[in-house]
Amino acid sequence: FFRHLMLCLLPDDLLVQISDYLQAAVISHVSSHTWRVLQGRHLSYHVTEDSVSEMLWSTVIGSPAVHTLRISCKYLGDCGASELSSALASVSSVHTLCLQMQMNDLGSQGIQALAQLRNLPLLRRLTLDLGYNGMGNSGVFALEALKTATKLEALTLGLQGNLLGPSSAKTLSTFCSIHSLHTLTLDLE
Repeated sequence: FFRHLMLCLLPDDLLVQISDYLQAAVISHVSSHTWRVLQGRHLSYHVTEDSVSEMLWSTVIGSPAVHTLRISCKYLGDCGASELSSALASVSSVHTLCLQMQMNDLGSQGIQALAQLRNLPLLRRLTLDLGYNGMGNSGVFALEALKTATKLEALTLGLQGNLLGPSSAKTLSTFCSIHSLHTLTLDLE
């Protein structure tokens, strides 16, 4: 009871900052006031190629102030990845984006589409788990477009099980040249 009462006394902007720090919707469930202030800032979805449009509709229309977006994908392929990337282009308020896309049969076309996420104007943290897609060196070359993301502070790339060669390692080493980047995490095992 006491914690609930104290939370309601905090200013709205402080509630938003705490919620954004936690990157979770848990605080929004404390009271009707916090629900009203924080609803839709931190969202998680599980999508297949058939549900990408539905996810876009509920995110853009239902939560125009989305800050953190986590999406776990299954059976997308290149076409689904392109559709997902196009859908995410209209979610301009997102700061943190996490895409779990392992084993989605993505080729260089799908990876190129995902690299367009660099154009999200407020994107600060990006996680792309692309493990076990068999994308090879051409997929890493397609990801190179992420280097032009001007506000990206943290980038995590999961690339395990993708048959990457020495040229991929050389390309990945150039990601350190992103001026705004503070944290680069590469999972290659």
